[in-house]
Amino acid sequence: MKRSVLIVFSLFAIYTISAGEEIDLSWQKSAIQNNLHFSFLESNQEKLSVILPYQEKEYGLVISNWKKIKNSINTYFSATDRGESFLYYKPKIDKISYLRLRLQAGIDYSVISDSSYSFLHYGWQLQGRMGNKIYLFSEMWSGHFSSGAEYVRDHSILIDSWSKERDDTVYLDNIRGKLLFRGEYLDIAIGRGKYETGSNIGGSIILSDKCNDYGYMSLDLKLGDFRISTFQASLLPDSSTVLTGDDYADYEYNENKYLTIHDLSWKPSDKLRLFCGEQVIYGAHSMELSYLLPFNFIRAVEHNLSDNDNVMIYAGGEWNLWRKGILYGNVILDELKKSEILGDWWGNKYAVQLGHKYYMDNKDKVGIGLEFTAVRPWLYTHKSVFTKYSHDQIGLGFPEGSNLIQVAGSIDWLIRDNLELNCFTAFIRQGERGNNWELNYESEIDDLENEGTGWLEGNPQNRYKLQAVVSWSPLSHHKIKAGINSIIQKDKTMTEFYFSWLTRY
Repeated sequence: MKRSVLIVFSLFAIYTISAGEEIDLSWQKSAIQNNLHFSFLESNQEKLSVILPYQEKEYGLVISNWKKIKNSINTYFSATDRGESFLYYKPKIDKISYLRLRLQAGIDYSVISDSSYSFLHYGWQLQGRMGNKIYLFSEMWSGHFSSGAEYVRDHSILIDSWSKERDDTVYLDNIRGKLLFRGEYLDIAIGRGKYETGSNIGGSIILSDKCNDYGYMSLDLKLGDFRISTFQASLLPDSSTVLTGDDYADYEYNENKYLTIHDLSWKPSDKLRLFCGEQVIYGAHSMELSYLLPFNFIRAVEHNLSDNDNVMIYAGGEWNLWRKGILYGNVILDELKKSEILGDWWGNKYAVQLGHKYYMDNKDKVGIGLEFTAVRPWLYTHKSVFTKYSHDQIGLGFPEGSNLIQVAGSIDWLIRDNLELNCFTAFIRQGERGNNWELNYESEIDDLENEGTGWLEGNPQNRYKLQAVVSWSPLSHHKIKAGINSIIQKDKTMTEFYFSWLTRY
């Protein structure tokens, strides 16, 4: 009876949960990121526990005997994270190597206007390390929606790729993973995931992660304060409507499409990091091996390949200007005509982003961010379905599009170690011309040599965003999110409420 009372009480009490030390496996992780997610399935974290709890045996399975089952039930409703997992293997002769499998399940629930839908899912998470140099991570989930297929496709934040429909029910799954070798001078990884480049709170102007996962390879050379990186990703081209005779037809392209990134970063101290790089989107021909050389100039190679690919140049930095604040900035350039640097030539395609994150205490528990973003018209657009800056029908550039200015603010408050509040608000003013990566500038612009397009051209409209999410871990194996997303444009307001629960053991 006493034990039952303690279990029930722990469901409602807020305790401090010790997650333990972790190793971050992410590629090129920025100092400032937007931590607001409505669903646990949106997370891109790739972290491993450094230390596993003491185990009496090399192998462990929570259902191997009745005693294990009883202990696992108690642990499942415990407020303290002891690192338990459904299945583990830990060699006795090696103190740091291990392999563990954790099962997970959950539900996402959304209410918008007078309608609602839920998404039931299940899956697993695999973690492991072999010594100090080899790490692995994988996570898979699969599930189905409760509501009508058409409504779900129009509103769900989880549908960012292919999905299956049967009897008016949408089925969805995804998997991401990574195998990493981390050496003294060289890191090599192969995986499936998604990343963003440059610190931001309102979306990256260089490379956004608001898309489906993709397969990639990365290589990093570490030379003191410098890091030279190359990133090669396999993307999916978008379907396209083409004219065939007198009829229009939709074609799903299955040819290859790639993204290659070269990045050079310099970190002379813990307070300053500067970086610059190139990225190229290409397809409809085989992988270009010379793009893979991390020290090659991509634009020169692309010119020698008949100038058919889509190359962009970017730069940015992060500066701990004072103890409690980080100042950051990003810029990306697609094309530029020297004689029109201050003019309105349509081909002046670039974006700038400036922001600052201020922490109100020394423990970084309350952070306030402010950010300004300006994106010129026609940025991220191109002339071919294989060179559009996109992956699987979702853009890889600034999530709100182009031909806009955005002023955004955020508040991140770690109320307790297991309770966090994340808020985000933004004002966006956007013109109607050249504001979408899906546009083909060759068919939209009559005079490519002389056409002019000013900032916010084409009946600019205002919209406002207000988002807030509370994340709570009442127990070590249970996590809860509750959030609101409101978008106001003209006289129309769309408000959606989210609830997400995840259990993992």
